[in-house]
Amino acid sequence: MVLTRYDPGVEAEMLLSGKPLRPIQDRSEADITFGPQEETLERDFVRGELGDRPMMLVLGTFAPWKLSEEEEKRREAAQDEGIPFVEDEASNAARFASMQWIEVDASFIKPIRMETGPLDKPFAAFNKCMDELVHHWGVDVDRYKARIRNPKPVNSPGKWVVSKDYPSEALRSGQQAVIHFRLSVDAEGRVSDCHIQGATAGDGFKEAVCSGITKRARFEPALDADGNAMAGYFISTVRFEMPS
Repeated sequence: MVLTRYDPGVEAEMLLSGKPLRPIQDRSEADITFGPQEETLERDFVRGELGDRPMMLVLGTFAPWKLSEEEEKRREAAQDEGIPFVEDEASNAARFASMQWIEVDASFIKPIRMETGPLDKPFAAFNKCMDELVHHWGVDVDRYKARIRNPKPVNSPGKWVVSKDYPSEALRSGQQAVIHFRLSVDAEGRVSDCHIQGATAGDGFKEAVCSGITKRARFEPALDADGNAMAGYFISTVRFEMPS
């Protein structure tokens, strides 16, 4: 099992690989539980290969617990307004400390339980690593944590990558891909860099994503606690899927 984070917070991507996954279908749904106290999460996944072993990639990043109705509303409001969703770090640490195992239950396989022990220290290491990465991205970490606005798209992210960007060779061969990207956005709101953070396919898809986004994406810059524009970043995912 590999958990991957693309920015600070509790959300991560999950990838599983191993022989017990061989019977699963190409695309389905799995129940994932960070036990014993958290509720079961329902997540979509796709099947693939990792070397000579079957693999399942859970689609999208996700938190290991369900948000309350109030938290969901706050997160949605923050996303709509382009402002940070403030995490309760002490509460999160306590929840991670209570976790003892991770269980995945998907069609055609027996439930798989991984005995992890408490997860507070691994996720604290995750947090430290992410702070160091953000610093290397050219962002003032402490100033950015106190920001009142994220870089805010002024045009629809859904139009940054369009159908004609689908690599022609991949389209002919039926190849699909999930591409995670990070944009560096300067204090003027310009995209200064595009970096691929993870991909399930090759260079053609990566080039298509960065080429399309750099050309089309427009932003209002991040604002620090005093309302001054500052450099920041924007992270998202593009899925290339064959037309049905």
